[in-house]
Amino acid sequence: MKLSYLEQPNKIKLSFVTGKVGYRTWVVEEDMLVTLSDGYELLIPKGFETDLRSSPKILWSLIQPYGKSLLAYIIHDRLYADKIGQMIHFANKNGKVNIYDAKKFADEEMFRWAKALSPDTKLENYLSYKAVRWFGNPVYWGRKSVPI
Repeated sequence: MKLSYLEQPNKIKLSFVTGKVGYRTWVVEEDMLVTLSDGYELLIPKGFETDLRSSPKILWSLIQPYGKSLLAYIIHDRLYADKIGQMIHFANKNGKVNIYDAKKFADEEMFRWAKALSPDTKLENYLSYKAVRWFGNPVYWGRKSVPI
């Protein structure tokens, strides 16, 4: 599947992975090539694992783990997983590597896509963005996973 910037897909093929106690894991069932806001073409490969939106069950009444903005959270998880590729991408633009640009871009890109794909959930989108900006560093740098 190939998607242009902010294009809403008709369907995203995912499978739920059972057996991971304490974790909610989904697997992407087909390659997705997504053009991001800066023109970068992000490959989300078949077999990529995601937890969609990392919101604890206690908050599901406020922030559901999935919805119309589902693609935004898959893109975000892929950008977090591909941080080396993103750092190289940003180094090519700036001529130097700034390790924080890649995380900031991933968080902001998620917010852009969430706002476009689900404009009626403004508060939810904003809270998700602030959560990854404030609390996403341990997950981004691989020091912590997010049990859901």
